[in-house]
Amino acid sequence: MLRAVNIPARYHIASLRKECIKGIVSKSFYKLSPDIIRHHPWCECYLSEKWISCDTLLDKALTEGIYKKSIHTKEDIPTIDWDGENDLNTMTKWMIEDKGTLPSLDDLIIEAQKEFEELPIEKDQLEMLINQSNKYTDSIRK
Repeated sequence: MLRAVNIPARYHIASLRKECIKGIVSKSFYKLSPDIIRHHPWCECYLSEKWISCDTLLDKALTEGIYKKSIHTKEDIPTIDWDGENDLNTMTKWMIEDKGTLPSLDDLIIEAQKEFEELPIEKDQLEMLINQSNKYTDSIRK
C-alpha cells in the first residue's frame, strides 16, 4: 500500500526465539513450533530521508489482552503505536538474528510453507491446529 502512494517500502526479516508467541497462540501450536522462528517480517518505509521500521504484528486489542492476562509486560512490548518518525519493532526482546531486507515476501512465504510441510502432522490436522490457535488468539483480544 505504501508503494501505491509512492512511498518506498521493503520488508525486514529477523529470527526470533519462540518465547515471543508463548501464551499468544494455543499450547498445541506452541509445542509444535520450532525453538527459533526463522522468518519474522516487518515493514520498513522510507520517510524523512531514512528507513523506518513499522512492525504491525500486534493489534491494539491483542496487545491490551496480552498485558491484561500478563502474557507479556509493557517492558517486553512497550508500545504498538507508530509515530512515523521512530522505529517500531514489537519483537526486539526476542530477536536472535537480523537477516536484512527483501523487496518482496513471495520467496519467504514459499520457504515458510515448506517448513510447515516438514512438521510431523498431516495437512488437515495442521489446518485444524491453526484454526484452533487463531480462535485462542482471538479470545485474548476479548
